[in-house]
Amino acid sequence: MKRIGIIGLGQNATEHIKRIQSIEEFDLVGLYDHNPSISNKAAKAYGLKSFSHPIELIEQSEIIDFVSPHPMDCEHINLAIKSARHLFLENHFLQNAKQAQRLINLVEEAQVKVQISRSDRFNPAVQKAKQYIENPSFIETRRAIAYSYAKDNNISVMDLLLQDVDLVLNFVESGVRRIQTRTNNPFGDNVELINVRIEFDNACVANLNISSLSPTSYSKAAFYQQNAVINIDLLEQNLEVLSSASEKQQNKSLLIDSKSQNFDSLRAELQSFHNCIEQNTNPIVGLNEASYVLEIMEEIRMQIGA
Repeated sequence: MKRIGIIGLGQNATEHIKRIQSIEEFDLVGLYDHNPSISNKAAKAYGLKSFSHPIELIEQSEIIDFVSPHPMDCEHINLAIKSARHLFLENHFLQNAKQAQRLINLVEEAQVKVQISRSDRFNPAVQKAKQYIENPSFIETRRAIAYSYAKDNNISVMDLLLQDVDLVLNFVESGVRRIQTRTNNPFGDNVELINVRIEFDNACVANLNISSLSPTSYSKAAFYQQNAVINIDLLEQNLEVLSSASEKQQNKSLLIDSKSQNFDSLRAELQSFHNCIEQNTNPIVGLNEASYVLEIMEEIRMQIGA
C-alpha cells in the first residue's frame, strides 16, 4: 500500500479524494492547502488529517498528488522530488517546456516517477484504437465546447488543443517538421476558433480543429491509413473501424461501443500510476512527453500572439 498526500484543494480536489479512497492500494495520509480553512473543512468531511505545512505531508507520504496550482507550488514540487517522492500532476502545473525540462533533471537525479494527467489517453475507445492504428498518413480531430456567455473560452480552447496535440503525438512516432495555425475570434480578443496543421517528418499530417462556439459539445478524431479509417468518438467512447480490400465484398465496417458506466478516467490514471511505481515502469504520460507537447503549444501560442 502506497502512502499518498494531496496538496492544493481546488475545484477538482473532491474528485481526487474520492478516487484515491476508492483504490485499496493507496493510503491517503492527509491534505494540505495554502488556505487552512479549506484544508480543515475537506479533512473533516472525509475523515482525513489536515496538515499545517506541506513539508510534514511530504515527509509522511510516498506520493504527492498536486491538484490545484498555487505560486508556491514550484518550490513544493522541487522539495517533494528532492525528498524522493513520486508526483502526480494535473495539467496546469506545467506552464512551459523549460519548467518541464528543469523537473526532468531533478527527477532523473532523484530517480522518482512523475505522471501528468491526460484523461484522453485512458479513454476506452483510445485504448482500443491502439489495436488498429498503424502509421496513419492523415489525422483529423474535431472538438467543440457548447457556447456559454460565462465561460472563459480562451482557456478552454487552448486546454482542448493541448489534449489534441497529446493525442496525436501518442499515435505518430515522428518529429514535427512544420506547424501552421489559424484563429478566428468573432466575439472579441479571446481565441474561440482555432485550426492547427502539424506536418511530421514521416509525411503524416494532422489537422486539429477546436471551437468554443458550438451549440453542443463533441470530441472526435479520425485516423486515415492504408486501407483503413479509424474513427474515435471520445465523448461516447465509440470506435469505428472502416477497412477496405481489393474486392468490395470483403470491405469491413466494425463499430465498437467501448462505453462503460464504470469507467472513470481519473481513477484509471491514478491506478496506472500506482502500477508503474510498483513495477518500476515508465508512466503513461511522463515529463518528456509533456515537455514535447508544451514545445508545440508554445509555437502555436507564438503564431497566434497569445
